Amino acid sequence: MDEPPVFSFDTRGFLFAAKALVVGAMLLTAGHYSTPFVMAQVKARTQVASAAATEETPVVAEAATSTETTSDAAPRFALGDTSLPSISATSFIIGDLESGMIFASKDADVRHPIASITKLLTALAAEELLASDAKVAITLADRRQTEGTPGSIDYGPSFAMKDLLYPLLMESNNSVAFAFARTATTSVFVQKMNDIAHAHGMSNTSIEEPSGLSFNNVATARDIFALTRHFFEDEQGLLDVTRTQKKTITSTNNRRFDVPNFNVFENDSRFIGGKIGYTDEALRTMTAAFEVPVGNDTARIAIVVLGSNDHERDVKRLRDWFTKAVAPAASE
Repeated sequence: MDEPPVFSFDTRGFLFAAKALVVGAMLLTAGHYSTPFVMAQVKARTQVASAAATEETPVVAEAATSTETTSDAAPRFALGDTSLPSISATSFIIGDLESGMIFASKDADVRHPIASITKLLTALAAEELLASDAKVAITLADRRQTEGTPGSIDYGPSFAMKDLLYPLLMESNNSVAFAFARTATTSVFVQKMNDIAHAHGMSNTSIEEPSGLSFNNVATARDIFALTRHFFEDEQGLLDVTRTQKKTITSTNNRRFDVPNFNVFENDSRFIGGKIGYTDEALRTMTAAFEVPVGNDTARIAIVVLGSNDHERDVKRLRDWFTKAVAPAASE
């Protein structure tokens, strides 16, 4: 689920009581639906509720910049000696989408739950395993696995696969993710997601299911940067979907559904595309690609944050830092 309301509490006791009520409600829900996936998530959230009573999310210290690159070409950009901002994310990376140069990072090789960033791989698997005009139905079972966030599409109608990519990537529709996997056979679909990840250098990525609800869907910030580069280089159509501000899709029986975009920066003219996510275990996650003017040139960068309390603020602070710190590389 993505972008739930943010609440604050005066005392840890009140926080614990509230989480206990949530866990209890989820246990009743799981008992009613009796799906193994939901039961596994309830167990995980029970552990989170217990930990939340005694722990607080730490604030990340400033990280050192890096000049790693995956290209032999001369670097086009250089960074001044400017301290990174304080952010809440436990892991992040800022890199050049064109050259692969890494401008800054923090714990970029530590694995984290990635939440609905998962759906970028879901979209790639759907395109490989399903024809663009394949009919995909949303079922009640698909919606029952979404933990109260089924999205804008009702169960029952069927859609062309290509049309369902919009709710999948714009509003992070979990029902669509489960429908794609079920239509292609779930085990085959999830294996394809993992194969795609590893084929694009995401060596520390492991995917358990297609929505991102599982805390066992894990990757590193470096892996997500590699995935974002792949979208930038080879999947511009899907990247464009992620920044579509609003879309209306029509089912095979002519029902129309309006799809909003929850990707935070969809109204920003500098935004190239990206994906957000949220679960209790992952906290807030995001990968966002931007165009940033640098002198007479333009840097096309991706910023990935994992384990964030406020992904929008973190990404903005890192982008602002980059904008101030970057300059054209000195020519020889």
